Amino acid sequence: MLGYDKLSAEEKVRRAVRAAWFEMPQVWVDALRQMPSDVKLTRSAEMWIIMRDSLYAKAVAQKLPEEQAWRMVARQLLNCNDW
Repeated sequence: MLGYDKLSAEEKVRRAVRAAWFEMPQVWVDALRQMPSDVKLTRSAEMWIIMRDSLYAKAVAQKLPEEQAWRMVARQLLNCNDW
């Protein structure tokens, strides 16, 4: 996408969310709208852990030392510009 690198982090997230909504089946969209906020928060926390573990497994598969792998994971999770 042209100009993507000039967008703010907030706008990048908004666009990613919009794209995800368009790709989701309507049944899932309806279910998410009916889900209480506390359940949404719990599910998002669970997804963050899954993403962390997935990034770590990817780093280990690249034969990185454990400490370096965790640093790479932290950098990717904390820096939205790395995506």
